[in-house]
Amino acid sequence: MRLRSQILLFLFLFGFAPLIVALALTIPLTFERLEYLYRQSYLQNLRADFNDLDQYLASRREMVRLLVKLPEPGTLPKAAQLPAGTSLESARVQYTEWTNLLLSDQPDIIQVLFLDAKGHPRFWLRRDPKSHVLLPGSELPDMPNPDFLEAVARLGPGGVLTSPIAIRSGPAHQEAGPQMILRLGSAILAPPDSGAATSTKHAISGIVVINIDVGGLAKAYRNTYWVLSDGRYLTPAGAGAARTTAFEDFPGLEPIFAGHKLALWEGEDRKQVIWVPLFATEGFGPLWVGRKVDPSPIASFLRALGLRIAVIVLILLVTILLIARWFALRAERIGRELTEGIGRILEQGEAVRFSWSGPKELRVLATNLNRLAQRHAENIQAMRAHAQELEETNRYKSEFLANVSHELRTPLNSILLLSKLLSEEQGALAPDQSRQARVIHQAASDLMGLIDNILDLSRIEAGKHSVHITRVDLPALLEELCALFQPQFDEKGLSLSLEIDEEVARQIETDADKVAQIIKNFLSNAVKFTHHGGVVVGLSAHRGTRHKDLGVRVSVRDTGIGIPPDKQGFVFEAFEQADGSTRRRYGGTGLGLTISRELARLLGGVIELESEEGR
Repeated sequence: MRLRSQILLFLFLFGFAPLIVALALTIPLTFERLEYLYRQSYLQNLRADFNDLDQYLASRREMVRLLVKLPEPGTLPKAAQLPAGTSLESARVQYTEWTNLLLSDQPDIIQVLFLDAKGHPRFWLRRDPKSHVLLPGSELPDMPNPDFLEAVARLGPGGVLTSPIAIRSGPAHQEAGPQMILRLGSAILAPPDSGAATSTKHAISGIVVINIDVGGLAKAYRNTYWVLSDGRYLTPAGAGAARTTAFEDFPGLEPIFAGHKLALWEGEDRKQVIWVPLFATEGFGPLWVGRKVDPSPIASFLRALGLRIAVIVLILLVTILLIARWFALRAERIGRELTEGIGRILEQGEAVRFSWSGPKELRVLATNLNRLAQRHAENIQAMRAHAQELEETNRYKSEFLANVSHELRTPLNSILLLSKLLSEEQGALAPDQSRQARVIHQAASDLMGLIDNILDLSRIEAGKHSVHITRVDLPALLEELCALFQPQFDEKGLSLSLEIDEEVARQIETDADKVAQIIKNFLSNAVKFTHHGGVVVGLSAHRGTRHKDLGVRVSVRDTGIGIPPDKQGFVFEAFEQADGSTRRRYGGTGLGLTISRELARLLGGVIELESEEGR
């Protein structure tokens, strides 16, 4: 991946990832809170719809207080007897007519009960279902709960007690569902001089109870479900009984009712109903009121909100992407300029100038790089000038050596020729003089070899040593070299043998003269430093792991004095031997192995040394 792409990806993730995390943590909570507020508003509307119920109950409490102040004649105290000539029956007829006039516009009051102080019925009126008129009842009225009557008897003056809603089944011929009956009761107080004995704080002469059919609420409040805790629907009088239960129509509603708390029911088709335990009942638990919740407004709002958030996120995404791309391009430009500039500094030695704007650190970096580039360019120029001086010096040395060797070769050749003639001529010189001539010839030969080695080394260092590649028969070349050195080995009583591997390549492309010169140097060292035993010249296939590209191995193994491990790195340096005693004892210039190493490099080969002192 390119640097620009990596920087772009990093900056994009660095800028966009926190935004996504924040939205992922915030949006669900926001949506959930909005849905909660929407449901709460539905609940407030539902409660507002039932505010008139409080007013309705307040008006009925005032009616009960009026009936307490003007009770039916049978509950009047003895001090307020009926007028002369008026019977109790006629008085009750008049009281019934007055009550119908009073309650003619309140058909929800279906019963008026007058009870004595002990809660026994004295007189009651029941509303006729056909004429809707309150008539004295012949059958026993629907009596309140005794606990309710005891609580009413303990009320103070003007107190009205409301009972829980009683659920009553309608007449069988109406096939109606359960009805809701609400009771309001108040005590009729006896005058202080009535002589009534009672243990309560205020003596009472009776109790007034009115039964109100509030089942009409189920009809008055449309789009509202009235359900008992057992799942039965509450239907108004005269309506047909429900064929199903709420538990069947709203799967999963029963656990909600068991919790006795306001809850939202949601069906598979996204239908939602909010359920509120609004009234207490006698023996049936709470009376639940359900109201449908229309989720379409909040769903539309949430969709619109989600769309706007998506647009905002998209805009932020594009903005972050553009900013990240700008940063990435700028970083890539700086990186490219830095890479190319350093490459020019290192490869060409230019004094490259860097000019970057931006943060202080970046400007300081550019300044330091400019200083470093300038200093490096100066050093390169100095090194090039020094290298040129060294090259000129080396050229002068080579020319000097060539001229000196040329000037030395002429007299040396004369010395070699004359010393050889003098040492070989019979009778011309005395024995001592002949021996001295041979010494002169040997010294001149050594000096000529030294000059040749110095010239070879100078030509190699100057790069003027040419290579002539031909097809070389290695076994034949090695046999010639062994035959050439055999007299020297015989003179010292040493053996010299040649071992050739059958699997090795017999012919290779190389420079025969240079290969012969390398092996001559090895054989010269072998015969010089070996006192007993012998030397084996080997030709084998190379099976080492260090130089896999080399296929042929030529080895010279001797039984000489050996080279200590700490000295093996010096023997290939010019004019170096293992130590000073070696030069004094065996002679030599120390150039043979140096020339051999350089010749091996020219031929594409390597020289390896394996030795230890004494072997």
